[in-house]
Amino acid sequence: MSPVSAACGVRRTARRRLALAGLGIVVFLAAAALLRSVQGPLKAATIRAQVEAFLAEKDDVDAVFIGSSRVQRGVSPRVVDEKLSTPEREFRSFNLGIAGMRSFEADWLVRRILDAEPARLRFVVIEAPDWKPEHVPQHDFTERYVDWHDARATWLVLRAIWKFNGPWYTKLELSWRNLRFFAMRSVNYATKDRLMARADPAWDRLVAGRGRLRGYQPLDEDTPRVGRRRRRFLENLDWFEKSVADIRAFAEKGQLAIPGAFQTYDLASIEEQVERVREAGATPVYFAAPGLARGPDFSALQRDGVIEHLIDLRDPSEHPDLFAPENRFDREHMNEEGARLMSERIAAELAPIVAGVAAESTSSSRGSTSEDRD
Repeated sequence: MSPVSAACGVRRTARRRLALAGLGIVVFLAAAALLRSVQGPLKAATIRAQVEAFLAEKDDVDAVFIGSSRVQRGVSPRVVDEKLSTPEREFRSFNLGIAGMRSFEADWLVRRILDAEPARLRFVVIEAPDWKPEHVPQHDFTERYVDWHDARATWLVLRAIWKFNGPWYTKLELSWRNLRFFAMRSVNYATKDRLMARADPAWDRLVAGRGRLRGYQPLDEDTPRVGRRRRRFLENLDWFEKSVADIRAFAEKGQLAIPGAFQTYDLASIEEQVERVREAGATPVYFAAPGLARGPDFSALQRDGVIEHLIDLRDPSEHPDLFAPENRFDREHMNEEGARLMSERIAAELAPIVAGVAAESTSSSRGSTSEDRD
């Protein structure tokens, strides 16, 4: 081949590659524009402010609590830390509970926290997950729901959808909905600024003003929305007390677990979550809040060795003060006094786990020193 022919061939190849790159850019922009035109702007609900508040002090945190509003409104790091600190070492925790958080979003948050490599994080306390794929209308097409649909999280929720009991058309609908979230995230829907910008300044001020609470957000506030919720609870105390009595009866019969719940439970996801936390050098602890509904048999997970540590506060007979109306803000959440009581209970359950990890660390350190001497 002559030098001229070779040069022409190189130019043709370069033009083809340039054309393909241009086509890729056009397809990307067209896909983003199509999504925007079909869906419209995302709702602004976000968890960015809470996550950034944790990341700002991640290297000074021993334990992080992750879960729904039952964690956010019910676990006071100040109370936990007072109980677990010693003269030799201060214990510091952070509440990263977020209203409406479900299993798959919580798993994404666990990964994000561990990827940040907190210097002294030793315990990740996660609200016991049910791994139930479901449609949550109030969170539909919000920034937070799009943001957590990375490839890993989308795969987990799709796997759970097709394992879960239910009609095929429901599975198709849930699959399509989650794939749309993934597509929006993949094309960086609504421009890069949406994913990278800070949260609304009002949220930043809120978190900054409550910095001393380290993520704990009590519901005891004088706002119209919260006040209405409180009044509805007080007007239906008979219903609440009947629900507590029903849960107590189930507990006395050993029936807190829903029969057959583990037939569709996503054991693979929780096993992977446990392993991920351990590989990061932390200890996973699972927490079952004192609610009014039955769920999977989390204690069976502990008996079977899937999880090692479980803080189970679901039995009204064992924890009557956590089910007393005077310690509740509404049917699902604690007031400040209830949060104090629940935090003390959690600290008491965590204490032997913390001591065991400390003893194991000391033993390993001594073993390494002996080997060094040899």
